[in-house]
Amino acid sequence: MKDLSDVPNHLQSTYKMLLKAFPEGPSQDDYLALVAILAAEMSQRTVAGVVEDLGYCRQNAGYNDVLTALSKNHQPDRASVEKVRRHLDPHGYKAWLAECMD
Repeated sequence: MKDLSDVPNHLQSTYKMLLKAFPEGPSQDDYLALVAILAAEMSQRTVAGVVEDLGYCRQNAGYNDVLTALSKNHQPDRASVEKVRRHLDPHGYKAWLAECMD
């Protein structure tokens, strides 16, 4: 990952939240749920760039992962999404979500 100072201002809170919540990256089981949560609030290309930049997936694979997480045949189940959302809560999820709404 590039230095956090290289991250655009509008993505700072996203990177900070994810680095706090997943210092070692999300588990394979949580990854698609996390991508789905991010993609509900951000553009698909932005989510792809973030997960690639943080090393959560291979370079140039993030966009396909976003499409997979949003597809009807492969999207994560509600319980998985809720589990990851609960994991994000103590790391600033609600503040991040409110910022996305602005």
